Amino acid sequence: MLDNHHPAISADGRYLAYREARPGAAEERCQVHFLDRDTGRFQRQPCPTPLATAPEEARPAFSAYGAEVEWYRPVVVEEGLGAAVRVGNPLLEARSDMSP
Repeated sequence: MLDNHHPAISADGRYLAYREARPGAAEERCQVHFLDRDTGRFQRQPCPTPLATAPEEARPAFSAYGAEVEWYRPVVVEEGLGAAVRVGNPLLEARSDMSP
Protein backbone atom coordinates (compact mmCIF):
# COMPACT_ATOMS: atom_id res chain seq x y z
CA MET A 1 0.00 0.00 0.00
CA LEU A 2 1.33 3.44 -0.90
CA ASP A 3 0.99 6.50 1.25
CA ASN A 4 1.24 9.32 -1.24
CA HIS A 5 -1.43 11.70 -0.09
CA HIS A 6 -1.38 15.08 1.66
CA PRO A 7 0.37 17.06 -1.09
CA ALA A 8 1.63 20.59 -0.64
CA ILE A 9 1.29 23.28 -3.29
CA SER A 10 3.49 26.37 -3.27
CA ALA A 11 1.87 29.78 -2.74
CA ASP A 12 2.23 30.65 -6.45
CA GLY A 13 0.74 27.28 -7.44
CA ARG A 14 3.83 26.29 -9.40
CA TYR A 15 5.26 23.50 -7.25
CA LEU A 16 3.69 20.35 -5.88
CA ALA A 17 5.39 18.10 -3.31
CA TYR A 18 4.35 14.98 -1.46
CA ARG A 19 5.85 12.09 0.46
CA GLU A 20 5.56 8.56 -0.87
CA ALA A 21 5.94 5.73 1.62
CA ARG A 22 5.90 2.04 0.74
CA PRO A 23 5.74 -0.91 3.10
CA GLY A 24 9.13 -2.05 4.38
CA ALA A 25 12.04 -0.38 6.11
CA ALA A 26 11.04 3.27 6.44
CA GLU A 27 14.34 4.76 5.30
CA GLU A 28 14.48 2.56 2.19
CA ARG A 29 10.88 3.02 1.14
CA CYS A 30 10.28 6.75 1.59
CA GLN A 31 10.74 9.35 -1.13
CA VAL A 32 9.85 13.01 -1.53
CA HIS A 33 8.41 13.86 -4.95
CA PHE A 34 8.55 17.35 -6.47
CA LEU A 35 6.73 18.56 -9.59
CA ASP A 36 7.13 21.91 -11.36
CA ARG A 37 3.64 22.37 -12.76
CA ASP A 38 4.79 25.05 -15.25
CA THR A 39 7.57 23.04 -16.92
CA GLY A 40 6.52 19.48 -16.11
CA ARG A 41 9.92 18.77 -14.51
CA PHE A 42 9.74 16.07 -11.87
CA GLN A 43 12.27 14.92 -9.31
CA ARG A 44 12.28 12.59 -6.35
CA GLN A 45 14.77 12.04 -3.59
CA PRO A 46 15.08 9.84 -0.51
CA CYS A 47 13.39 11.13 2.64
CA PRO A 48 15.57 12.32 5.49
CA THR A 49 15.33 9.81 8.36
CA PRO A 50 13.04 11.97 10.56
CA LEU A 51 10.58 12.22 7.67
CA ALA A 52 10.88 8.55 6.74
CA THR A 53 9.92 7.57 10.27
CA ALA A 54 7.24 10.25 10.69
CA PRO A 55 3.67 9.08 11.22
CA GLU A 56 1.16 9.25 8.39
CA GLU A 57 -0.34 12.35 9.99
CA ALA A 58 2.70 14.49 9.05
CA ARG A 59 1.51 17.38 6.86
CA PRO A 60 3.63 19.38 4.40
CA ALA A 61 3.67 23.12 3.67
CA PHE A 62 5.89 25.13 1.30
CA SER A 63 7.94 28.09 2.52
CA ALA A 64 6.88 31.52 1.24
CA TYR A 65 8.94 31.41 -1.98
CA GLY A 66 8.79 27.65 -2.53
CA ALA A 67 12.44 27.07 -1.60
CA GLU A 68 11.66 24.26 0.81
CA VAL A 69 8.87 22.11 2.16
CA GLU A 70 8.34 21.54 5.86
CA TRP A 71 6.56 18.45 7.11
CA TYR A 72 4.90 19.09 10.44
CA ARG A 73 4.79 16.02 12.61
CA PRO A 74 2.01 15.69 15.14
CA VAL A 75 2.80 16.08 18.81
CA VAL A 76 4.22 12.91 20.31
CA VAL A 77 3.81 12.80 24.08
CA GLU A 78 7.16 11.08 24.66
CA GLU A 79 9.05 13.63 22.51
CA GLY A 80 7.24 16.79 23.56
CA LEU A 81 6.24 19.27 20.86
CA GLY A 82 5.82 18.24 17.24
CA ALA A 83 8.81 18.94 15.04
CA ALA A 84 9.14 20.15 11.46
CA VAL A 85 11.30 18.30 8.94
CA ARG A 86 12.64 20.55 6.15
CA VAL A 87 13.42 19.38 2.61
CA GLY A 88 14.84 21.76 -0.01
CA ASN A 89 13.06 22.12 -3.36
CA PRO A 90 15.56 20.77 -5.94
CA LEU A 91 13.54 22.20 -8.84
CA LEU A 92 13.85 25.75 -7.54
CA GLU A 93 17.65 25.78 -7.89
CA ALA A 94 17.34 25.69 -11.68
CA ARG A 95 15.15 28.80 -11.81
CA SER A 96 16.70 32.15 -12.66
CA ASP A 97 13.48 34.18 -12.49
CA MET A 98 12.90 33.93 -8.73
CA SER A 99 12.79 37.22 -6.90
CA PRO A 100 13.26 37.48 -3.12
